[in-house]
Amino acid sequence: MSAFTVVNSTTFPAQLIINKGTPGGPNNLFGRVAVAANNGSAVIPTTEAYTAQASITMEDGNTYTTSVVNLPNGTQNLTAQMLVEGGTFNFQIVAQTGSTPNQFTLVNTCRQPVTFNLTATPTSPLGKPILTSAVVVSQLDSVAVSTEESYSFQANVNGITTSQVATNPAQTGQDLTITIFQDNVPVGDWAAYSVSVN
Repeated sequence: MSAFTVVNSTTFPAQLIINKGTPGGPNNLFGRVAVAANNGSAVIPTTEAYTAQASITMEDGNTYTTSVVNLPNGTQNLTAQMLVEGGTFNFQIVAQTGSTPNQFTLVNTCRQPVTFNLTATPTSPLGKPILTSAVVVSQLDSVAVSTEESYSFQANVNGITTSQVATNPAQTGQDLTITIFQDNVPVGDWAAYSVSVN
């Protein structure tokens, strides 16, 4: 997909919650965008540049953080490793082309849990919104994170969160409009809201 246009037809400011990856995935990338009331709109480009960074806290209480690694695409194996070089610790991420399409495979070769901080940034001049995921990988374990071009959306309007809606495979690669609107039927004393994808 190349862009989403979000329109908020309600009388309250809204916050759109974006989730990218396999629907229901626990480690998907996500972000939030504020949209003004009364037909306020925002354009969200979806062509991303990916980065990764990792951190670990060792038994002595010292925390080590890797440099930020720029990733060429969403199919990567990322291995966190602690090296000893010249008598000092060097914590790093090694990135390699992955074997599973549209997936980051996060591998922890260390003896303590590692937190991988992943970002996906649109390559537009503004570079927003930034989609992120902080994934904790247990020692000597691996975790998969989907980068599939599937999106789901929820909105929060006036303290009410909508149900989640998702794109379908036929919408991949299309410019879509996300509409936040007030439902016709109130729920008790509260107005209810919904999100649609067209």
